[in-house]
Amino acid sequence: MHKELLSRRGEKMEQIQVQRVQKEDLPEVARIRIEGWKTAYRGIIDDYFLDNLSIEKDQQKREKDYQLNGFLVAKIGEKVVGFCRYVGDNQFSPDRTDIDCEITALYVAPEWKHHGIGTALFSAVKQEFQAQHKTRMIIWCLQKNLSAHQFYTKMGGKKQGKKQSQIGDKTYPEVCFIYEL
Repeated sequence: MHKELLSRRGEKMEQIQVQRVQKEDLPEVARIRIEGWKTAYRGIIDDYFLDNLSIEKDQQKREKDYQLNGFLVAKIGEKVVGFCRYVGDNQFSPDRTDIDCEITALYVAPEWKHHGIGTALFSAVKQEFQAQHKTRMIIWCLQKNLSAHQFYTKMGGKKQGKKQSQIGDKTYPEVCFIYEL
């Protein structure tokens, strides 16, 4: 599918391959999601909630939706280093009638951040939506996740709204980024 080059800071160039998720990718997808939450959201989300996240439980959730459209992984060689879930409608943002597609999850393994993997995943999804003649995409992220804000802004997003989301037994503010496709 979509390919980008990856610079490993002075090492030879390696290739990022973005492709549809396969069942054998799910254990690594679950690890990336849980480790991503534990590193990116420490100090933002309640520690008790983060400390009780389970890779095994997350993998069970991924088993239910891996065959659906809108689930890509990024690989370096055979290693899964990131993933993205997306939908070609606004089912997760029904109050935003001006939106016709959404990225619902974009994660890069903590040890692979800042190597172009998030950009490769984002670009692949954007190209797919453009081929489907979608016009406006939304991404939600936690208001205090400033590194995600920087990335989504770098990718061309404009902050255009807020909402509250329930995570565990607490509520957290989120902001959305809108993209004109």
